Amino acid sequence: MVIPSSLFSLMEIRKTKTFSVSPSSLSVSPPNSSADIASSLPSGDDEVYDTAFISRGSNCVALATNSEELRIHCLDSGESVGIGHGHSQSILCVDSPSWDDQIIASGSKDNSIFFWRIDGVKTDSASDGHLNLTNAFMADKITVATGHTHSVASVGFSHSKSLPFLVSVSTDTTLKLWPLSELIVKQEKGEQQQQLGDFKLSASATVVAHSKDINNVDISANDRLCVTASMDKTAKLWHIDRKTGQLSAGGTLGGHKRGVWCARFSKNQQFNWLTNKGPYDDVREFS
Repeated sequence: MVIPSSLFSLMEIRKTKTFSVSPSSLSVSPPNSSADIASSLPSGDDEVYDTAFISRGSNCVALATNSEELRIHCLDSGESVGIGHGHSQSILCVDSPSWDDQIIASGSKDNSIFFWRIDGVKTDSASDGHLNLTNAFMADKITVATGHTHSVASVGFSHSKSLPFLVSVSTDTTLKLWPLSELIVKQEKGEQQQQLGDFKLSASATVVAHSKDINNVDISANDRLCVTASMDKTAKLWHIDRKTGQLSAGGTLGGHKRGVWCARFSKNQQFNWLTNKGPYDDVREFS
């Protein structure tokens, strides 16, 4: 496994910080750069809910702000530009698959998930060494996934392109799995955007995962498990059958006194990192 040499974080005060990471010792150095995202956003977009890397070559991330517009932010220049229009309410979450940095999924308060194709991604720099984002990116809506009855809180792509899928969670307390094989095949055949626009994704599995709002979802490195975090004070594990596209309960991680905001898998070990509204985080090992 390749361990990244830098770590990107988004602070509540809408500032980004980039830390240096030592792969040998897994030590993290103080931030070597900091940027104020808020200064690059329109005056009304004063909150950033989620980020996702879209192109390592251009060092840019997709942003979910308190706007219905999908935005791209360049970490080098600090420039931000809106490129995706279609949601009727604020985008709450974004993700991009590791196997295709031109695809982005966005979940919104309008209960829908949009899939975008980012065309014209340029990794060459301008004369000042930075990208001109206005000319570098264009976003086309590929398709839409509907079925949640409340805001889509978190989305996540599978790590492998073999039998690809996306999982989503919502404040409607459900977890959904969306197979993507047919969509990817249509894209690779070069079908026109108008044809893809008529293609609707269907969830192959829907489970009522928690008794209260679900805050996030994450997928294990082998795509066999996902974990959900909820305001019901639990995180839950779910088995993923990639061939059938079905979900089944795998276990409950309890013991929290407050709602669990986030749960993440280690990328190379069987660990979960859990965060909650209390003063401490929790690390769980399982086999």
